[in-house]
Amino acid sequence: MAVTWFTGIGVGIVLSCLVYQYIIYPAFLSPLAKIPNAHFTAPISPAWIIWKRYREQNNRTIHAAHTKLGPIVRLGPSEISINCVEGGIKTVYGGGFEKHDWYPRVFGALNTFSMFTMTGSKEHATRKRMLSNIYSKSYLQSSPNLKLISKTIIYDRFLPILEEAASSKRSIDVHELNSSLTMDFVSAYLYGLRNASNLLQDVPFRKHILHNYQCRKPFEFYYQEVPALIPFSQAIGMPVIPKWCQDAGNVMDEWNLDLCDKADKSVASTDPGFEPTAYKQLKNSMMKHLRLQKEDPEANAQVLEQQRMDIACEMYDQLTAGHETSAVGLTYLYWELSKHPEIQEELRKELQTLSPSITSPPASGSELVLPRPKDIDALPLLQGIIMETLRLHAPIPGIQPRVTPSPPTSLAGYDNIPPNMRVNAQAYSLHRNPDVFPDPETWQPRRWLKDDHSPEMEEMRRWFWAFGSGGRMCVGSNLALQGETEWTKSGQYTGITELDLTAQGVTQVQGTGKILVGAGKAIDPSNIAHVFVSPRKRAQTTFELLFSSSSQLDPLRVSTTERLAEWDYGQYEGMVTSQIRALRKEHGLDGERPWDIWRDGCEDGESAQQVTDRLDDLIREIKSIQQNHMHGEPGPADVVLVAHGHLLRAFVKRWLGYPMEFPLSLMLPPGGIGVLSYQHHNINEPALYAGMAFP
Repeated sequence: MAVTWFTGIGVGIVLSCLVYQYIIYPAFLSPLAKIPNAHFTAPISPAWIIWKRYREQNNRTIHAAHTKLGPIVRLGPSEISINCVEGGIKTVYGGGFEKHDWYPRVFGALNTFSMFTMTGSKEHATRKRMLSNIYSKSYLQSSPNLKLISKTIIYDRFLPILEEAASSKRSIDVHELNSSLTMDFVSAYLYGLRNASNLLQDVPFRKHILHNYQCRKPFEFYYQEVPALIPFSQAIGMPVIPKWCQDAGNVMDEWNLDLCDKADKSVASTDPGFEPTAYKQLKNSMMKHLRLQKEDPEANAQVLEQQRMDIACEMYDQLTAGHETSAVGLTYLYWELSKHPEIQEELRKELQTLSPSITSPPASGSELVLPRPKDIDALPLLQGIIMETLRLHAPIPGIQPRVTPSPPTSLAGYDNIPPNMRVNAQAYSLHRNPDVFPDPETWQPRRWLKDDHSPEMEEMRRWFWAFGSGGRMCVGSNLALQGETEWTKSGQYTGITELDLTAQGVTQVQGTGKILVGAGKAIDPSNIAHVFVSPRKRAQTTFELLFSSSSQLDPLRVSTTERLAEWDYGQYEGMVTSQIRALRKEHGLDGERPWDIWRDGCEDGESAQQVTDRLDDLIREIKSIQQNHMHGEPGPADVVLVAHGHLLRAFVKRWLGYPMEFPLSLMLPPGGIGVLSYQHHNINEPALYAGMAFP
């Protein structure tokens, strides 16, 4: 009896603990208990949302919950969804919230990681620095490789298919055609035009590749939400992932490796038809970090093979993501235009204003030349159509999971949200806020034709999330200009986060450009030997605004460089100084003195020495440009830098030969300029130009 009595007490205690841990605490006592529940079972089980995701009803279900309950809802015991900008996506995606392991589970390839699947911010930032310059707007618009790719694919492959379909009045599978178009286009930029796919013209191979890519889609759910079920189902002989699905994945991996091997053979080429732009950039960057052992050829072979897999994984991720999202966007764009013939007609008239015009077939004897990218960008209706299509039909409409950090954080007005909670936002819901996008379920391109600096446009851009969430210095007669962003105004550290300039920032840059840029002015394009621009969006915008009215600037003298990217703030991205110092105190740092970025650098970001190294490399290049112009020798000699607040102040210190921690107080106001030069016309005596005289 005693044993039975004690056993009963023990069982009761265990049951009580289980009830407390899995029901009472999560439902009533957890900090998440205050957040509205999207389903009555959400506090105690994720089963309901897993079922919705299995039924492919995730986006609409979460959106309905936000519509009913507000900007934050609880989806499961440890999962929440946000649908707001302030206290929402700016906080979660601005920095400090690492990616969830959902990413490598779903998008991993070749047993390694791409930039997109890296969960840690440090390794992600390192890889991004290797690649971001070749995707900057200025680089793309001046790339001879991309010009040839565009002309070849549009004129030689794509338009003839449309001509034949129109003349024969036969129907075509538009999405399949768009998938082929975008696969050919993206693969040509990655691997080189001659090495890339030609799915537009090779129809049997097109169907083979697209089938093997698409047939695996229904099974992504298991990797996303119930990964433990995969090995369990295999162990009991009832695999949820069929063998043919795994075989399809192997086909895609082998095809990608073959493309990479072809690109590797062309990596030394500068021929626009062969040069593998993205592959070459990544391989050259990774080779700088490669560590080989002279006495161990076997180990070296393993290192090189791992590098081959890492590059192939990155290329595959960019190929598949780039082709799929672009194809989805194009297909929805066609669909919406097909329902609005009046907008089709307006767009046709707008496109006919381009010079040279895009005609098919081209006029007899005429040269096949595409319009300038800047001219296409300047077409307001076209831009409105693209923006509205991406708003209503975002190619990635669903969740983008992150993990809440330590210490506990605040979101959407709720405090003390504990670490290691899964938190998501989705473009599907952000783009359907009726207060920002009136009548959000209708396709209205003209909503984007308002005054660019109007409050309505600024608010729409803040909520636009189709792609997820400046400075200028001239050296010699070197000038620096910095644009203003929302985070500049609030004092938040902004490194890799892509933010637009504010309306005031745009005005400041335009004002500076009007007064100081032009023939005979302080920044005379005819005197510029080179312009170096940071790859960050705000710097690219600053450059374009500054030189928007100048046709004298040779695009070959403009380059995007990671050496001017803003300081990588790591864990401190999006924080202000007081928050950083509080966080470091919790990490047991700075017991004797407060944090100083110039001395202490950033956790999981860059150290002062790392920033020093890349700036010193740039300074050496600048001096090599200017060394033969110390005494007024003919030819352009000015160098312009377009970068960011911390980075430009760091540049001044290194230009003057000071270490980062040297207490040199500098201010670079948004829209301001600075000048660096040389004393005594001596390349070895760099100096700060403290004053400017005007005639």
